Amino acid sequence: METKDPFIVYPLGACTFALYSRQRQDFSLKAAPDSSFPEAYKRLCDFLKNKDIFDVAESGLFFPEQVHGSALARADLSDSAQNGKKLLRILPGVDGLITDSPGMALAMLSADCLPLSIYDPVHNAIGIAHAGWRGTHLGIASALLDLMRKDFGSEPNSIKALLGPAIRKCCYKVDKQRAEFFDGHVVLSESGYLLDIVGANIAQLKDKGVRADNIHDSGVCTCCDAADSFSFRREGEGCGRMVSLVISGKGVSR
Repeated sequence: METKDPFIVYPLGACTFALYSRQRQDFSLKAAPDSSFPEAYKRLCDFLKNKDIFDVAESGLFFPEQVHGSALARADLSDSAQNGKKLLRILPGVDGLITDSPGMALAMLSADCLPLSIYDPVHNAIGIAHAGWRGTHLGIASALLDLMRKDFGSEPNSIKALLGPAIRKCCYKVDKQRAEFFDGHVVLSESGYLLDIVGANIAQLKDKGVRADNIHDSGVCTCCDAADSFSFRREGEGCGRMVSLVISGKGVSR
């Protein structure tokens, strides 16, 4: 039987990668004290180092707090320096992060919400967003592009994007009130309203000028993929969390 890697890796450019976990590895941080480094993260660090992708010990992993909104923040290596040797760094009150510092990794956790990773090869800038239904309704994908343009001069026609595992329109049943927020991205089926949250975020990217051939979709439905993915919709409150990352390597010149 073929042995699968515990992570799917997408090269976005020279030394820059996006990846997401599979094999139902639980990256939940709720029960982990600040001083600990959960076992799943040790496996992630080993994988990244063995593949010559990234050494987490050098700058740590930066996470948005993920409060189901559309606020964003900029992270840089000074945040890591101020935080000493802490390897998991959570920036409060936001659902997305950007940086143009080489040698950094931005991460997010999910169990149905959409992980969106983007890369600007012209300015060696990266971004990540946690796109749940609220964040998508508030335009988080558009906001991520706007902030990268404001801070780094990023032009959407140069951006590369990866949409990771998320609940898909085959499984994402919503009520009528929520469906009305997503005109053009909801199908009325016999079972009710089905939301295409991935399509709604792709539409935001395209509306901002990201080229269709630069948008890469994992195609994974977390609710269908019980073998590899956690799903809040399928499993309920106690389900685990998957991790997604976008990494800017030190080897990229600016």
